[in-house]
Amino acid sequence: MKTNLMQLLRLVLMVLAVAGVIYAIEFMERGIAVWFWVALLGIGFVGLLYTFRLTQRRVRLERRARERQEKKNPAGRNADLHPPDIVARRFRSRFRPGIRSRVRRAGHAADGGAERCRGKGGEMVIYKDDILMLRTWRAADAASLAANADDITLWNNVRDLFPHPYTLADAREFIAAAAGKPCPVDFAVVAGGKAVGGVGFVPGTDVERFGAEIGFWLGSRCRGRGMMTAAVRQAVEWMFANTPIIRIFAAAYATNPASQRVLVKTGFRHVGTFRKAFFKNGAFVDGCYYELLKDEDE
Repeated sequence: MKTNLMQLLRLVLMVLAVAGVIYAIEFMERGIAVWFWVALLGIGFVGLLYTFRLTQRRVRLERRARERQEKKNPAGRNADLHPPDIVARRFRSRFRPGIRSRVRRAGHAADGGAERCRGKGGEMVIYKDDILMLRTWRAADAASLAANADDITLWNNVRDLFPHPYTLADAREFIAAAAGKPCPVDFAVVAGGKAVGGVGFVPGTDVERFGAEIGFWLGSRCRGRGMMTAAVRQAVEWMFANTPIIRIFAAAYATNPASQRVLVKTGFRHVGTFRKAFFKNGAFVDGCYYELLKDEDE
């Protein structure tokens, strides 16, 4: 405020100096006019110098205050852009607490959404009964995963991105990728202590960020027992309870009625069939699309 007043005063003095020069030239004698002109310019120069010094002093004070603040906060100005507590809230907001009692984590009762987001070396069990367990993938699953996924009848009903033949190296690569995700979206279907299938989600992005696509598969030796239906139901239930997702959809080949039955049994609704939506094994295949909304699951 003080600096602004001085700048205004400087402007007034300069205007008066110019006006005085004009007045002196027009109405005063030569000698008096010169001295009057010099005096006015001198006053204007002193005012300019004074306000300049005030500005320098203000800049020094601001710099010292900023240096003191940076000493108190080593993170500096960048800490104000993304405070750690805000980053943590953004991460935790994707996983809400209050999952159903069936969900367990590595032998301990799960009691918080943020804690269920897998930490370093953590394993999460989201469902377990006498026959079936649904949990995150572990490195030890690689051999069982490769053995069950290396099946041509399975590959005929999945995307070409799914490897075939499915090798041990493919299994290890997939498990490493699943473990590297910040929060779990890929789950192993475990029966008899072995990983015999999988359920996974692909969350949407941008304007589709509240939706996700589900995919699932099961080894041939475990089919026909209702195991896949139970696994999909529990995975969907967990996804709705612990993430912001409100809509889950699936796409199945029209030539794959088994997967469509699983979707119908778990509450999904058929919303349409896209003609020639896929190209598999050298031929176009119609795609059957299903969806389930969170409020429909409750």
